[in-house]
Amino acid sequence: MMQQNFSERDSGERAEIDQETAKRVVEGWTGPAAGWGNFLAPDVIYTSPIHGRLVGRDAVLAAMGRADESLGGLRREVNDVIVDGPFIAIRYLAVGTHDREYRGIPPTGREIDTRGIVIFRMHDGQAVEGWNILDQHGRLSRMRADADAALHTPGPAPIPEIDATCPTPSRSEIEKLVREFFTRVWTSHPAPSGVLAENVVFHPTLGTSVTGIAGVIAVNAGWWTAFPDMRQRRGEILVSGDLAATWYSGTFTDTTGFAGHAPTGRPVAYDGHIMFRVNCGRIVEIWSSTDVARIMAHLTD
Repeated sequence: MMQQNFSERDSGERAEIDQETAKRVVEGWTGPAAGWGNFLAPDVIYTSPIHGRLVGRDAVLAAMGRADESLGGLRREVNDVIVDGPFIAIRYLAVGTHDREYRGIPPTGREIDTRGIVIFRMHDGQAVEGWNILDQHGRLSRMRADADAALHTPGPAPIPEIDATCPTPSRSEIEKLVREFFTRVWTSHPAPSGVLAENVVFHPTLGTSVTGIAGVIAVNAGWWTAFPDMRQRRGEILVSGDLAATWYSGTFTDTTGFAGHAPTGRPVAYDGHIMFRVNCGRIVEIWSSTDVARIMAHLTD
């Protein structure tokens, strides 16, 4: 199972990635796994909900090669890219047809799209670490058409209103908003004034996208009501243009039941990546990618 390593990620290394390296990573990521060898270091460490922790370029290429063949016509579409210091964060959509057996699930012929955010740490032009968090639990649930499937079928995503007359926010402004999001919005007693735009759009891992501050607060309240002992910490804030991203991990005790499942009383750990768009001094859009598969593993293993 995936587990964040904040000591490695927040290493203090701030060597900037050149545009050619960033282009090589993005193009490699969207193409067949065989092309990943163009940007992976020989001793790369790569983690994801599907493959766990992989060590070494050969292991990653082999695993991703199998992943490319797991769904018909599988492709990765890039939505946003952040390049900051030694890090590259990519928000993407993986799309493929379930036309063959997948992890024991008979083919259904359905087109399955899976959202995710991957972050690479680069050194000397090569990725030495990669953390990919995608909604693997949602992918499996939709293939099975089980009770959890509705939680991972977001439907058409609303688009926030962007005021093009506002200047691009400074790095310090964006970092301040992200810090305040974690301390004032993603808390048990949210106070979002001055942090979120009135028309903010939130795309959570579970459930449909919501519009407006009240919608964000309702999603947040659902977690805190269910798991009042939830604790969370975030990593370094990455910034590029009007976008920001970071990673987080947390714990809670399953005292009330997760996503409609019976409570187990077990301690649960989880990881996630999150990306923000800022406009006119407020957060206008949020994409959260939580490793729900890891949460479910804690509850069912």
